[in-house]
Amino acid sequence: MKRLFALLVAFVMLASCGTIAFGADLETPGYAAGIAGVYSSGNEAGNVVENIFDGSLGTKWAHDARPSVVWFKTDPAVTYDHINIALTNGHLRHYEFELAVMAEDGKSWDIVWDHTQKKSSGTTDQLERFDFTKPVNSEWLRFTGYGSDVNLWNNLSEITGVPLQEGPSGLVIVGTEWKQELAVKDVDGQSYLPFIQTAESCGYVASWDQATGVVTAVNEGSGWNLKAVVDSISYTTQEGSFDIEKPLTVIDGELMCPIDSLDELISYNCSLTESSHTYGINYQRATKEILAALDEMSSMISVQGQMELYASLFDPDTCAMYFGQGAVGRAGFGPGIEPTAQSGIAGVLKKYAPDKLQRLGEWVQGLQDPVTGWFMEPEYTIDTQGDGKKQRNLQMGISILNACGMKPLYLTPTERVMQNQTQTEATGGATTEKEEETVLEADAKYQSLEAYMNYVKTNFDWDGDGVGASVWSAGNDIGDIAGTLKELGYLDAVSEFIRSQQRPDNGLFTDEINITGISAVTKLSGMYTLTGTPMPYMDKIIESAAWLAENTDFAGISEPYNISLAIRFMVNSAGSAGLDEATQQQLNEAAPRFVRGLSAGLKKFLKDDGGFGYSPSGPCTHSQGASVLPVGYDCADVNGNQLALGVINDLYWMMGMTTPVYKDEALWWELIKDKAPITEPLIEMPGKAGYFFEDGEIGTVSKGVSKVNPIIEDPVNWHNQCIKVDLKKGGNLCGTGEFCEEKQAINFSIMLGKVRSHGSGLFYGGLGQAVQISSSASSGNLMLYLRRHGSDGIGVAMSTPLEPFMWYDIRIEYEPKGHDDTEFRMYVNGKLTGTTNIFMNSQSPAAVPNKDATGLSFTPYMNTDADIYLDNVWFEADWDKPKAEETEE
Repeated sequence: MKRLFALLVAFVMLASCGTIAFGADLETPGYAAGIAGVYSSGNEAGNVVENIFDGSLGTKWAHDARPSVVWFKTDPAVTYDHINIALTNGHLRHYEFELAVMAEDGKSWDIVWDHTQKKSSGTTDQLERFDFTKPVNSEWLRFTGYGSDVNLWNNLSEITGVPLQEGPSGLVIVGTEWKQELAVKDVDGQSYLPFIQTAESCGYVASWDQATGVVTAVNEGSGWNLKAVVDSISYTTQEGSFDIEKPLTVIDGELMCPIDSLDELISYNCSLTESSHTYGINYQRATKEILAALDEMSSMISVQGQMELYASLFDPDTCAMYFGQGAVGRAGFGPGIEPTAQSGIAGVLKKYAPDKLQRLGEWVQGLQDPVTGWFMEPEYTIDTQGDGKKQRNLQMGISILNACGMKPLYLTPTERVMQNQTQTEATGGATTEKEEETVLEADAKYQSLEAYMNYVKTNFDWDGDGVGASVWSAGNDIGDIAGTLKELGYLDAVSEFIRSQQRPDNGLFTDEINITGISAVTKLSGMYTLTGTPMPYMDKIIESAAWLAENTDFAGISEPYNISLAIRFMVNSAGSAGLDEATQQQLNEAAPRFVRGLSAGLKKFLKDDGGFGYSPSGPCTHSQGASVLPVGYDCADVNGNQLALGVINDLYWMMGMTTPVYKDEALWWELIKDKAPITEPLIEMPGKAGYFFEDGEIGTVSKGVSKVNPIIEDPVNWHNQCIKVDLKKGGNLCGTGEFCEEKQAINFSIMLGKVRSHGSGLFYGGLGQAVQISSSASSGNLMLYLRRHGSDGIGVAMSTPLEPFMWYDIRIEYEPKGHDDTEFRMYVNGKLTGTTNIFMNSQSPAAVPNKDATGLSFTPYMNTDADIYLDNVWFEADWDKPKAEETEE
C-alpha cells in the first residue's frame, strides 16, 4: 500500500433526487405541467430552481455567479423555436445569457441564443419571448446566465414554452461527506480512487460497460435510466498534469479510477458527461489540521439553533424581522428592512403563507416616503440618516418587494433623477416649476456626472493623509450604489477613477496592508464586475488577504467577512474566462491559510443564543449609522450572523467543497406559523438597582462604593429586566440599615451567565458578615457553598449544580443564636437543599454570630471572570415561619 496523504474530496452535485411536478397557472401557449428534470448549478437560499415553474412571477430562481446554469430535460425530444422568460427587474437592467440545446451526437451543444450578440430588452419584468436561430428538436435545453449590466446575479422569475414531462433525476458524484482519508483500494499493484456512485435515496443501481465507457444508472422502480459517458480524466503532481488512459473499473460495486504516483498527488481531476451535465471531481491534498478546523467551524452552529434564532426575531404583525433579540418588543426599536432581506423570510412565506407574504410587502410599501422615494423605518427620519442607510434600505426594500411580487408605490430616488434628466433633455435644458420641485427633491450630487465625481474625489481619504472619510467608507458609500451609478450612466467614469487608486504593491486601496484596505477591495468590487474588468494585481490581493486572515485580531465580524468576500469578488471579476493558471494555483495554495485564520476568528463572535454577533462583546447596535439594537445586550444579530455564514461558505468554496446547509424552511415555518403578536409588557426593574427591602427603600451600593450595577434586559426572557453583576469588577449591593433581628432571610433569583475565565470559584458574600456563600463556576455551572475560613475550609455544599442561563429562586434563612444552635437553611426553587449551623463573623470561627444583615455582595475570586444576573431581591426580618417547603433533598 502506497503512503497516503490526507486527502480532501471536493465534489460538484448538479442533479437532485426525486420527482418534481408543478401546475401551470400562466395562460401561455406551449406550457405543460410537470418536469422530467430541472437542474441548476446553485441557488440563493430560498430562491430555488423549482420557482421558475410555479406559475408565479413573484417567485424566482437566483444565483450570484458568472456563469450560472440551469438545465431542462424533456422526454421525449420535442420541437420548438422559442421560449418565454420573465427576468426579475428586467425592466431596469439588461440580462446576458446563452440558450443552447443538446446536439444530435449527445455530447456537444448547439447555441440558439448567443449572449455575446444579444441581451434581454431591459424594458419588462413580464414574460418576454426569445426566438431561437432555428427550430430545434432535442431532449435538453441549457440556460447559462452571465448576470446583468447591474451585477452578477441571475434572476429567473418564470420560464414557459418548454414542454417538459414528469420523471426522476440522476447521478450523484461521490463525496457526499468529505473525509480525512480517501477509501483508496489497491488491486494487483494498481491504486484506485472512487469516481462516482449513485444516490441511494434516488433508488438507482449503477453499472459500467468497460468496452464502451458508458455508466448507466437505472431506477428499477420507474424504469428510468440515465447514461454517463466518461469524457476525460487527468491528475496533477509536482511533475505536471497527466491524462489517465486506463479505463474506469468497478471494484466491490464501486466505480473506481486508476491513479499512479499517489504519494506525489497534488490534485486529481475527473469529469464525465451525462447528457447535459459535465461533472467534475477534484481531490486536493489537505492536512488533518485544516480538516479539523473546518469540522470545528461547522460544528459551532446547527440548523435547529439557526431556525430557532430567526423564529425569535420574526414579528407576526408585519411578517418582518428584528435585528436581534435585544430589539424585540423594545421601545424605540422595530423590525427592519435589512434583517428582513438578509434572513430570506420572504422565501419561507412565499412557500407556506402567501397571505403573510402580501402583508410583508404592504409593510415595505408603507415605509416609502412619497416625497423622496426612500424607504425608512418609523424609528428613523430620512433627513437624519446618511446615504449608506438610505441606499441599503432602497436596494433591500425593492428586493423584498420583488420577492413578494409587488412594486414600490412611488418613484424611487434613482427613477426621479433619471426622469429629471430625460425631462431636461426634452426641453432643451429648460424646466417647469413642477420639474424644478422634482429636481430639488433629489440629492444634488447625483444630478450630474461632474457633481458626483467631485463628491467622490473630495470626500474620501484616497491618499492616506487622514483627510476625508476612509476608503472603507467609500466602499460602503459608492460600492453600495454601483447599480444606481450604472443606471445613471456614471459607472465608467467612477470605475476608472477607482482603478487608479488601487496600490500595485499590495492590491489594496491603502499603503499599508490592513483591514481598511481589503474592505475597500470588497466594497468597491462592483466597479470591476459591472464594467466587465478583471481586478488588477490579483496575486497581491491574495497574499495581502491571506496575511490579514492569519494575523488580524478581529474587532468586528465584518473584518473576516470582507477578507473572504474580497477573494470571491476578485474571482467573479474574472468573468467566464476564470483566473489564469498561475493565479488559480496561488489561490489553491493559500486556501488553507484562510481556513486557519478565519475559522479561528469566528469563535469570538459566537453567542449563547446560537448565532453570531457583530462584535465579540455584543451585536451590531448600529447599521449605517442607525441605532438598531440597544447597547449592552449580548446577543446575536441578523447582520453578524449572515456575515459569519458568508465566511463559512467562502472557506468551503476556497477548498472546493460543498457548503453545509444551515437553513430548514419547513422547520422555520413550524416555529413561526402560530407565533403570538409581540404585545407582552416589559417587566421593569424600578429604581437604580431594583432592590426591594422590607421598609420599601432601595439600596444601590455598599457603604463607600460608587459602583451601580446595570439594569439590563433578561438574557433568556426578552420582556423582563434584571441586574447584571460583572464578577471581574465585583460590587456590593446593600440595604439602608441593619436588621439586628433574631430571624433574617434573603430572597433572590439568580442566573449564571457567560463564564469567560474559569477560576477556582466565584464568590459572593451573604447576609452582611453573618453568613457567606461561595459559588463555583470552574466547570461552567453554579454551585452554592457555605464558606468559612480557618480549619473548616470552603465549608459545605448547599445546593446541587445550577445550570447556566437558567433562573433559580434562592431563599436563605438565618437565625443567629449561639455556636451550637445557629440555624442556616438554603432553599432552591422552593426545596430545602442544605442545613447547617456554621456561621461567620469577621473571619473568626470563635466569634459569636453576627446579627447584622446589611446586603448582598459580589467579589471576584481567583481570577474568575463571569456574569451573574439577579432579580426579585428582597430581605425579611423576624419572619414567623419558613416560607418554603421543608423537604430536604
